[in-house]
Amino acid sequence: MKPVKFHAVLFSAVCGLLVLPLGLHSQIASESVLYSFCSQANCTDGENPTVGLLQGSDGNFYGTTSDTIFKLTPAGVLTTIYSFCGPLDDCSAYDYPAYPTLIQGQDGNFYGTSINTGTYSSGEVFKLTPSGVFTSLYSFCSVNTYTYCGDGANPGAALVQDSEGNLYGTTQAGSTNADNSCYSGCGTIFKLTLSGILTTLHSFCYQVDPTDCTEGTAPFSPLVQGADGNFYGTSYYGGPYGSGSAYSGYGTIFKITPSGSFSAIYNFGSQTDDGSYPENLVLASDGNFYGAAVTFFKVTPSGTLTVIDSESTDIRQVSLGSDGNFYGVSQAVQNGKVVQITPTGTVTTLYAFCQSTNCADGEISDTDAAFSAPLQGSNGNLYGTTDAGGAHNEGCNDVYVSCGTAYELSLSPALPAPVQVVLSSSQVQPGKPVTASLKVLNAFSLTMQQCYAFQTLNGKMTPLGKVPGIYSSSTQLYTFSTTFTPATAGIYNYAVTCGGVESGFATLTVGDTTQTLLTASSNPVTPPANDTLTATVTRTTGSGTPVGSVTFSTGSIVIGKATLNGSGVATLTASSQGVAAGTYPVVATYSGDSNDVSSTSAAVNVTVQ
Repeated sequence: MKPVKFHAVLFSAVCGLLVLPLGLHSQIASESVLYSFCSQANCTDGENPTVGLLQGSDGNFYGTTSDTIFKLTPAGVLTTIYSFCGPLDDCSAYDYPAYPTLIQGQDGNFYGTSINTGTYSSGEVFKLTPSGVFTSLYSFCSVNTYTYCGDGANPGAALVQDSEGNLYGTTQAGSTNADNSCYSGCGTIFKLTLSGILTTLHSFCYQVDPTDCTEGTAPFSPLVQGADGNFYGTSYYGGPYGSGSAYSGYGTIFKITPSGSFSAIYNFGSQTDDGSYPENLVLASDGNFYGAAVTFFKVTPSGTLTVIDSESTDIRQVSLGSDGNFYGVSQAVQNGKVVQITPTGTVTTLYAFCQSTNCADGEISDTDAAFSAPLQGSNGNLYGTTDAGGAHNEGCNDVYVSCGTAYELSLSPALPAPVQVVLSSSQVQPGKPVTASLKVLNAFSLTMQQCYAFQTLNGKMTPLGKVPGIYSSSTQLYTFSTTFTPATAGIYNYAVTCGGVESGFATLTVGDTTQTLLTASSNPVTPPANDTLTATVTRTTGSGTPVGSVTFSTGSIVIGKATLNGSGVATLTASSQGVAAGTYPVVATYSGDSNDVSSTSAAVNVTVQ
């Protein structure tokens, strides 16, 4: 066999997590800053994230800044997968050029909205592949009614996807009822097919006189599909109570059917201290919706509202945890804090930001856009973003102290995982059945019962379709069980993503696991001498000898390949001639076969003198 050569490779350092102490505050959660934005020159990694995170089917977190979409590993490695301010875009006209929102769709792609982009700079709905291929599905203000945006403008909330794949959402401005600037209120509720066909289900009126807009204006937050199949949401302004200004009215709660039959079921201001300017709703196990509007409230599907806590000031959005409690971010204290709220109104501070010098652990600014509820990850911890603070204080928008962070909160005791995927066995032989079971702890709404399965093998993700689970009101669980038979060996990663934001994971090894051991006969080696690399592959489960090939490499450079003999041994002769002096970490990777799972050896440092 002709000898092959070693090649030099370059290495880069990997940054670790910044773990912050609790400080002097008494709390039951510890914080880790996963990422401080504006870490890259000219803030190409983005700044001032405001709309929170989702956990994708690959286990990574995805989120947005004012003009970027990013992927963030649980270890804190960030990759910008799309920027709205590229060479062909003009973001200079807007302080907030995009502020996109995201969900992960049933096909594994991401779907979202952005407020000032699109053909008419009035916002758009888009699709984005995990690799960053961007497609605009619809640009708002393409329908002008009386010179205004009859189809809506500035969609600022996350979408909801139904079981047929259709997208439902809201716009903050525009409408067929506009008789003044689209950007002064109004708003719409829409349905959009994945082929880009938009249907306006409802147009809110323009708010000049509060009696003109008793149904509300400017829906800022996403819809939630209730157990009855209807959508529920809030308008930030409007309603019959207010001062009479263009943005008068304290907001409403509304219901709309999938076909567009609309009704406002509650008007803020109709009770003393019932709150104002509501944002998102979440459906809990008791069949009621909960939300925050300066107060923390409960409202029935028919519109009976009860103020649970009137002191929960500045909590704008809440999320539902797997323990039945609610989690949100508050600006009631300087710099902001993450809080837990029980269904009966007990508020507990989990973490107060700005405990580190220069608020390196993050900070919540006093703008309405800065409030986003934390997400519960597959490990039970809470994940979120701050729009200010972080390790970098230069180059950001002057409104903010600094550029913002992505954080993780570890609670004690830990919360159970919200989406749980369990396999009957973690390892089976090819052709042997395995049962997968799913349990979702907070799928009370149809929105969160939109759960889709994904399989990843050899780096390729395959959508497996909707999980046809069953919700039990007695156990308050959404469950599913199925049996399948894998045909080929490999390590399969299964994920179930619910509501486009929360995921659960399981790993299945199909085939016998193997172990690869590598030796180098001459080490160190002096040019032009050859070095013999020997890889021995054995099964760690079962009997017999693996077959197939072994690839020898150093870094990203492939040295060569060799085939296993009848004893499971592969040998490669490598020449050191012309190779610069140095130490090269060499590994051997077994490819696997129809009965055996691939494996990689520990690195052997080969020194060339």
